[in-house]
Amino acid sequence: MNEGSTLKVREYLASGLPVYAGHTDCFPDEFPFFQTGSAKISDILGFVEKIKKYSKKQIAKQSEPYISKSDIMVKTYQQLYEISKKNEK
Repeated sequence: MNEGSTLKVREYLASGLPVYAGHTDCFPDEFPFFQTGSAKISDILGFVEKIKKYSKKQIAKQSEPYISKSDIMVKTYQQLYEISKKNEK
């Protein structure tokens, strides 16, 4: 499996825990709290070094736009609305 969108990842982020995984997910590359990589300790520790300056509260807050169901539904509605408006013309 190379790609996923697991509930567990969202639960961790909502709890303020960053995630290092062996699969890709829907998060943009610039999102610092989810990283895909190999199971090499040096890679994992490198991720920890970059992330340890953030508190759990900061991680949870900055993760919200990517994991909040209501935010995702609002964005989906807006995109569908824009598509429907273009199709009316």
